[in-house]
Amino acid sequence: MICTAYSDYSWEEILRNLGETDSLVILKKPFDNVEVLQLAHALTKKWAMTRQANARMANLDESVRQRTRDLLEANEKLQHEIQQRSLVESALRESEERFTKLSRPLPSLWQSAQWIPAATSM
Repeated sequence: MICTAYSDYSWEEILRNLGETDSLVILKKPFDNVEVLQLAHALTKKWAMTRQANARMANLDESVRQRTRDLLEANEKLQHEIQQRSLVESALRESEERFTKLSRPLPSLWQSAQWIPAATSM
């Protein structure tokens, strides 16, 4: 807040020197006490709300970071589970193929075994 009795600088010159900002209020004399109180109250309220908004934003940012970490961790677990299931599936396929290869000759062996006379005990 700039309180002044002089208007030596134009609004454009002040902005050029201080930069565009919403934190700047110029109050020129003669000051009205109510006007000063209202400005002080409004600026204090704005400051408090800005701090509150920044705190909420920081809280939201932390929540997003935590959720992202949780999702990354869950994704890693799922990827690991997918790999494990893929290995198990591959092993199961191999086992089924071996079983199929072994069981193909069984019916013909079974039929052959039925025609072979059983050894008699003496």
